[in-house]
Parts: sequence; C-alpha cells; structure tokens
Amino acid sequence: MIQRFERNQAVERLVREERGRIFRYLGALRVPSANREDLFQAGLLLLLQKWDSVEDPLSWLLGALRNLHYTQIRDRSRRERILQASASPTSEPTPPISATACTSELRIDLTRWLMALSRPQRALVVGLILFGEPIETVARKAGVKPASVQTLKSRSLKRLRLLAGRSFSADRVHGVA
Repeated sequence: MIQRFERNQAVERLVREERGRIFRYLGALRVPSANREDLFQAGLLLLLQKWDSVEDPLSWLLGALRNLHYTQIRDRSRRERILQASASPTSEPTPPISATACTSELRIDLTRWLMALSRPQRALVVGLILFGEPIETVARKAGVKPASVQTLKSRSLKRLRLLAGRSFSADRVHGVA
C-alpha cells in the first residue's frame, strides 16, 4: 500500500513538473488538441502499470505517447481502408444512390463479416479498431493475453479482407453492382 502511494506521488510530481513539456511534445507530434488529454491519460495509465520496470519515467512516457499516437493513426487508417474496401468496385457506371442507402448496405456487410469472425476476433476488431479501446481491455474481453493481441489482430483483419473479397466477387458473379 505504501509503495502504491509513493508511486502515485511520484507520478503526480512528474505530471506537475513536466505537463507543459509533455503537451508541447504532443503538439509536435501533431496530435489534435481535442485528443491530447485522452492520449496523455492513457499514457499515464501505462506508466503506472510499468512503473517498477521504468528507469526514466519521463522518457518512457514520451515514447509511450508517441507509440500510442502512431497506433491511433494506423488504426484510423485501417478503419478507413475497411470502409473503402466494403464499397463494391465496378467498371460500369452505377446509378447514384442515397448516402443513407449506401451507409445501410455498408453496415449490413460489416455486420455480416464481423459475425463470421470468431468471438475473440470480433471482440478485438470491435474494441480495438472501431472503438479504440486499450490493448489490455480488448485482450481481457477477447480472452487472450495482451502479448497475443497483435497476432489476433492481424489474423482478424486478414479474415475480414478475405470475407470482403469473397463478397465482392460473389456480387460480380450474380450481377449485383
């Protein structure tokens, strides 16, 4: 209990002394100002978890913040690619459809693809990619170790791409645009 109190005091001192520097660093990374506080809090939680194994807390925190930010950028890009991949590419012009109809079809396709995944894969994709939850939370929900999240994530995304590809080729065979 005393060790936890001392650790919390040290983290509070670090935040008090270095908060301005940390937020300038986040600005240099081009983290949107609306996201900086959330990213900062996530980094602090990781720092608290790793406190005993960290030699230089400030450097470790800055590195963790950079990695968290790059992970968010990568995951956002992947979400956009999944959404783009779900739009059926066709060579012939298609009649304009309403945005609502397109969104509804996209949601139906995504739901069908997600339901084809195993429960751990589905929990990972929804939690990590769509909702941006921390790795530890997603690992707990998926029932896997945090160290195996990356492998499960790769397999899940590969499976989604495969399902999306099958869906598009089936649509082309049946003449659906």
